[in-house]
Amino acid sequence: VPPGSNGTAAGAAGAAAKYANGGIGGAGVPAFKAAMAAALKEFFNSADAQEVAARLLELGQPGLHPLFVKQVVTLAMDRRDREREMASGLLSTLHPQVVTDDQMVSGFTRLLAAADDLVLDIPDAVHLLSLFLGRAIVDEVLPPAFLANCLPALPDGGLGVTVVQATGALVLPVWQRCNQQGSWSCMIPHLPQCAC
Repeated sequence: VPPGSNGTAAGAAGAAAKYANGGIGGAGVPAFKAAMAAALKEFFNSADAQEVAARLLELGQPGLHPLFVKQVVTLAMDRRDREREMASGLLSTLHPQVVTDDQMVSGFTRLLAAADDLVLDIPDAVHLLSLFLGRAIVDEVLPPAFLANCLPALPDGGLGVTVVQATGALVLPVWQRCNQQGSWSCMIPHLPQCAC
């Protein structure tokens, strides 16, 4: 019996609806995405990571934080290197106090699982996802073991697997060198060009 239900069919249905809308007292997934899209648009203008953190906490939807991780990267992929660097820095700033390890892992797994769809709108998606994934490892937002651990959750033969393989082959050997510098520009020369 889900928490908050009284054991009846109506109670279980009510609890299921609460969870489907993002949790108890939740505004729902669409409202969460809209609020975070507005916060990220402002962030790309102001670079105020603390405002994004405050907004995330104010929404009170930690179960939706993986969607936020996916949204940050997806929005930044369609922008310039400056905003991509800002997005990587934002994830690093929010981790682990606002966005936990498990939420980061789940968000990046969702992102990789969506790679085949992303490439339809962003032709350079494989290359950009490799950059973001590599940067997350360099910034210690994700552990290097993520590259192996996420594979069972990805579609066989999908572009998400291609991203993981490219990142593993090219980022891990330079991880220690870039770990000190930790900038987007450090990663760029070491990752493959998109073969899309």
